[in-house]
Amino acid sequence: MISKSGVYVNWEKVLRHKLEHRDKIRLGNQSLIFELLKDKDEEIFDGVERRKTARITPAMTLKFLVYSKDKLEEFSGIVKDISIDGIRIETERELSKGSIIDAGISCDKFPLLEVIAQVIWTQSKQSDSKVFYQVGLQFIEMDNNSRNILRDYLVKCVS
Repeated sequence: MISKSGVYVNWEKVLRHKLEHRDKIRLGNQSLIFELLKDKDEEIFDGVERRKTARITPAMTLKFLVYSKDKLEEFSGIVKDISIDGIRIETERELSKGSIIDAGISCDKFPLLEVIAQVIWTQSKQSDSKVFYQVGLQFIEMDNNSRNILRDYLVKCVS
């Protein structure tokens, strides 16, 4: 099949490209996400196994929108660690595995980064009679400029 408008991988037009986990592919008006699977279990790699994450200090905030009960609600969480593929946050909001959220990551080190992410795991913990949720998010979509800003930030954090 040949696409009249071309093939794009991660927002760049390509003729040939070796796909990597979570690559975004666009063929005409169709979008796909390439998922690399483990051997026998057929589980999706979550990014954490493949890349180092950076612990965040000072605190970074993730503000996100959640669609629930036919309305849009805004919530926030504290970023615990981050990689180019995903983020772990602590929030007072329980999120369901598989949920898609529209989020903005902000701190004083870079401008607001807008991402679309999917909840890949969640667990609760209790502290001082209050329940908090640790949530693992995998980035699904991020523009190239935001990806470059985050990559530069991570290089400085891990160096």
